[in-house]
Amino acid sequence: MTAHASLESNFTPTVKQDFAVIVYTDAQHQTSFCTQHKIKNNKLEAGTLLTLEALEHLARDFWKIEVTVLDESILVHEPGVLVWWKPSQAESMFFQTRDPSLDALSGQVFAQPPLVFMAYRRSLKVFALLENARPRADTLLYAAPYFNITGGAVCLGSTPMPDVFHPKQAKAITEAFFASAFTHGTTERVLNWEGSISEFWAEVKRAGVFPTGALKPAGTTLEQAIKGVV
Repeated sequence: MTAHASLESNFTPTVKQDFAVIVYTDAQHQTSFCTQHKIKNNKLEAGTLLTLEALEHLARDFWKIEVTVLDESILVHEPGVLVWWKPSQAESMFFQTRDPSLDALSGQVFAQPPLVFMAYRRSLKVFALLENARPRADTLLYAAPYFNITGGAVCLGSTPMPDVFHPKQAKAITEAFFASAFTHGTTERVLNWEGSISEFWAEVKRAGVFPTGALKPAGTTLEQAIKGVV
């Protein structure tokens, strides 16, 4: 294979162009393998196959990955993906909608179901759990009972999300989710509840517990949902 690279750089003099990595994909655009090529006179020399260990070492150098002791809330962690679960507990909720009865509940504290958060590629998904226990790969997920969510995907608006995730960010992202205002619903019905959304949250407030029987299946397991974001 012959290749030519035009390599102009604005890097500081202490940084040099060392090697290039070529990624080979199949017809489904899935990565098949990678090769590493030294650069000489702006040309790529013959390549060598990159092993999984070499790719992991390269990723650690590039993203400066820290060795971290994970707590039991973290389900998946790699540079571009962070998945964690949050046990059931009370949280403040804020509403800015066209429903005065719902907005009247804004700022109050409500019991919440256990939740799964998936942060990836500047995006965020949230699902609910039926049981207040660390989910397994085959655990069924349920629709999160909130506004601003479609198919699990949170409408972030102008909220920034990082490109690379660290387990320490899970708490901050969770807090930011509940600190933001729920403003609009979707065409999806996210609850098995006959009354209005304001009546539902008023009942949750009165009862002091979240009725998990009102949750609707999301049609996916934890493992399937994770495969959809990694």
